[in-house]
Amino acid sequence: MHFKFSSILIRSVLFFIISICCLTNTQAQYTIPAISGGASNDQFYISNFTLDGVITLNGINNTTDNTENLYTLYSDTTFLNIGDTYTGNITYVAANNNTVGIRVWIDYSGDGTDFVDAGEEVFTFSGANPTSSSGITIPFTFTVPNTFGYTGASRIRVAIQHNNTGGFSPTTLDNQAGEFEDYDITIRPATTPPTAICQNISVELDIFGNATITPGQINNGSNDAVDSPADLTLALDKTNFTCNDLGDNTVTLTVTDTDGLIDTCTANVTITRYTGGFVSPVLQNINAFCEHTATAPILNFECRTLIVGTTTDPTTFTTDGNFTITWTFDNGTSTVTSVQNINVNTNPAAPTAVATSNIFENQATLSWNSTETGPFKIQFREVGTSTFTEINGITTTTHTLTGLNNDTDYEIQVSVDADCGNFSSLLPFTTLALGYCEGIPA
Repeated sequence: MHFKFSSILIRSVLFFIISICCLTNTQAQYTIPAISGGASNDQFYISNFTLDGVITLNGINNTTDNTENLYTLYSDTTFLNIGDTYTGNITYVAANNNTVGIRVWIDYSGDGTDFVDAGEEVFTFSGANPTSSSGITIPFTFTVPNTFGYTGASRIRVAIQHNNTGGFSPTTLDNQAGEFEDYDITIRPATTPPTAICQNISVELDIFGNATITPGQINNGSNDAVDSPADLTLALDKTNFTCNDLGDNTVTLTVTDTDGLIDTCTANVTITRYTGGFVSPVLQNINAFCEHTATAPILNFECRTLIVGTTTDPTTFTTDGNFTITWTFDNGTSTVTSVQNINVNTNPAAPTAVATSNIFENQATLSWNSTETGPFKIQFREVGTSTFTEINGITTTTHTLTGLNNDTDYEIQVSVDADCGNFSSLLPFTTLALGYCEGIPA
């Protein structure tokens, strides 16, 4: 049996801890199905169960087969929100053309016992299909109702029985082949958007005539009913300002919670001229691959005078090493100097520990380690071909490839995004073959 919960988003640590406590206190009361007669799961069993939940815990990948017990409580768990719709798949193995019944129950009432309240049976299937070595996949969909009014620790139960086309009990396997599987879940309140709260700020430009703000400067206590403030994602539609922005500027703060729900607010950012003295500006250090030609820095002093830095030092570097440039700025009455550090790496190291994960029919994720800061580029191709597809400008050490062909052998390598970069060794991987649902009634 292979079980996987795929997630959309992650909830707060506090809610998770509370939920786990609830699981421990409540779910031990559930009725274990009674097994009677000659029941077995040698030929009739669930081989794969997937459910789109709200959270994935610890990379769930639990695989079993017909050697499992007729009833098993697995450690996999997820969250379900009231009012949200979820989809899943049940893949089962059965003897050729034998009739089976499949049921899914959820303890919506939270009574922690038997799954028999009206509305707790969320999916039923009955039918007979030709046998398949890979199993027969049945999709299902359900919406968590708001009629029970319960939130907290709960459980989902999945069952298969031979020769049972009508309703069957979630607590008994009567003289039939089949099995039961349980998974702890947590039912949470209906999701609601966060509340975005803004504040106005005033910002003075620096000696260059530039200023940068962060979402945190505009945020003024944005909150969510479930997520902690630290779990909210904040973004601004404008963060950089110049002399062209003197005066009042309206910015929009977007607040996103871990369910992907958003709220926005606007604030006024008042930009003022630099008021400090004519002092040596702090220049950005440069780290470059292969070679570098420095550009003269420009001060927009008090948003009135453009002052271009001058130097007698070399500004083009084609060898490996650390270099400095002393720039002089003259405002007509006085001069100041600033030193800029230049680091050129002409032989950047190849990334290491290159690995693939989350390989599906049309996508795969690549990750690597690097002593270089990037950015990086990826090259990949189908095995047996000579032309690479290249992806440039990757700023992290992980990237998901999409648009791949299913059931196809690929090879991939990664380097820093520079002409002098060294590629890692070619790493082969194979995308999954398409999985087809077999024998699903029309």
